[in-house]
Amino acid sequence: MVAGAIEVIEVLAKRPGQELPPLAEGQLRYVMAENGLFLERRTAMFTTCCRVERCAAGLSQHEEACELLCGPIPRTLVRAMVAFFRAAYEHHGGEAVLLLLFHPLERRFRWLCPSQTVRVYEDWKGRWQAGMDIEYDVPLELPSGFVLFGDAHSHADLPAYASYLDKQEEHFKDGLHIVLGRLQAAHLAWHIDFVIDGKRFPLDPERVFAAGDWPPFGSVPPAWIEQINIKSYTSKKYW
Repeated sequence: MVAGAIEVIEVLAKRPGQELPPLAEGQLRYVMAENGLFLERRTAMFTTCCRVERCAAGLSQHEEACELLCGPIPRTLVRAMVAFFRAAYEHHGGEAVLLLLFHPLERRFRWLCPSQTVRVYEDWKGRWQAGMDIEYDVPLELPSGFVLFGDAHSHADLPAYASYLDKQEEHFKDGLHIVLGRLQAAHLAWHIDFVIDGKRFPLDPERVFAAGDWPPFGSVPPAWIEQINIKSYTSKKYW
């Protein structure tokens, strides 16, 4: 092999109902299957198939990485998000959610506010409290040319973090996931992950949003507030 050239090792994906071609003598290949990665070999003396945690010896190390190539989310969109989450918190004391869309050809973002349901319950003092989750549906049809790139939701007056429920829901939901917390504090709290293939990549806001501060707009589209539905429970047994 020429010095500096890239050695090609065959990697096959084993699909349902598909038979893999037989190995030739002296051949080495990797097989990707639902239950893992396998290394297959054949020599004049034996043929083997072994599940592998690490690939062949003699290779260099490689690192996981994530870089967004779509450009930053514009400052106006960040301000609109903050304004909506604060307005929702003032409306019912709980969370809210927005869907982040991206237009690959026009290279631009936009928000989509889905229909969302917040559960509130009456505590033992007769006060209404919002629950710690929110239900929403992703529309089957998106605006022309846009694709679903991620979502953003608030944690009301709590810190910003990926909760256990968030991680469960996002494990198979590839994309950018933004959490905004401490809505009433002087300094907002952010937690941002890009999730792909079951891996979470934490990202700083400065890598995701356009530079500058992000004070909320003074008002939000009334249609966004109208998308919030309140479901009331009078018994704590629900929790």
